[in-house]
Amino acid sequence: MIRSALSVALVLLAAVPRHALAIDYSKVDPPIPVTDRQVGIANRIVKLPVGTWIYIARATSHAKLTESVGPAIATHWGYFADVRDGVFRVGIAMELPEQTLQVRSWQDEPCKDEGKVFKSTLDGSVLLPECLLVNRRDGHLKGSRNTFYASAASWLEANNVSFGGPVYDIFYSRYSGTGHGRIRVFVPVGAFPDERAAIEWAKGIPPRFKEFIEWSESTASLPALPPSSDFDNRQALQKSSSPTVSTASLPALPPSTDFDSKQPLQKSSSLTFTRSLAVSWEGYSRLIPGTVEIQDEGKRGRVLAPLPNSEGECTGVYEMIDRRNGQWALACTNGLSATGKLEAFGQGKGSSGIGVDTKGRRVEFSVGGS
Repeated sequence: MIRSALSVALVLLAAVPRHALAIDYSKVDPPIPVTDRQVGIANRIVKLPVGTWIYIARATSHAKLTESVGPAIATHWGYFADVRDGVFRVGIAMELPEQTLQVRSWQDEPCKDEGKVFKSTLDGSVLLPECLLVNRRDGHLKGSRNTFYASAASWLEANNVSFGGPVYDIFYSRYSGTGHGRIRVFVPVGAFPDERAAIEWAKGIPPRFKEFIEWSESTASLPALPPSSDFDNRQALQKSSSPTVSTASLPALPPSTDFDSKQPLQKSSSLTFTRSLAVSWEGYSRLIPGTVEIQDEGKRGRVLAPLPNSEGECTGVYEMIDRRNGQWALACTNGLSATGKLEAFGQGKGSSGIGVDTKGRRVEFSVGGS
């Protein structure tokens, strides 16, 4: 099994202090690409999901305190958008203070707003509230009077970014005795198979951010979002009844859709090749062997990898965006799934990839050459 140049680069990258790469959005002006998916403030880091991220808007405000020890502290808003091929995938707005606080009670009442899809006060109280809201919006950032969101809307409009219809507005707020934070995620409705899936994804945010907001943890990450290829398929199904669905559909899609997605792939594939695959999956102590079926002159293919200890089997797809870069997605019979990007090294020279699973764990792989 080859040791790719990208694998070596990833090892070197892992040796660099993670905080050295992150954008401190309180100190720099947008727009700035977020190439390593790390953003934060005051040496606290939030890892964004897999995507093509750009920091597009910022604002500063002050916390609304009812009773505190010391003066109010400035808090900073940052808006980060995942935009690929001119299409809006995800928007994340976060509000974090520049330093810790000593607070007995807060003026804000985050759960006062209605959650039309879902609302929970979690472990909050009247003095120290906590809230998770899920709403469905017909449009995103349209006609916003808030200068922060209006600034984000202006950038998206100026860059001709298109939206796929309504979005889920997922809003998590935590007000503790040592600080506060708010994380707001905007995801097109078509990214989830149904409303229940969107709510379950939203429920994964509080346990990942609660201690981070309370300053007891210095890093946090959002749950892995549905693979972009899965999102593309659902968007296509919503817009057309014809079976012209992307060949990068996940096995988790409805059977009829999966059948339709295979048709173009089978017609366009004149030759197929099988290559060996080695997967390094955080949480598993040894490499996971597998195979890749390369089709359509390497432009796309299918993946098979059995999990260790008879935990199940993972199947998936990959598709090249250009000669060197592509995307991949896996779905496993034990409920795990993962998605990420890959890099090809040239005809017959193999490839390697990196991504995250639904538990936020790192997944890397290499594919052998001919």
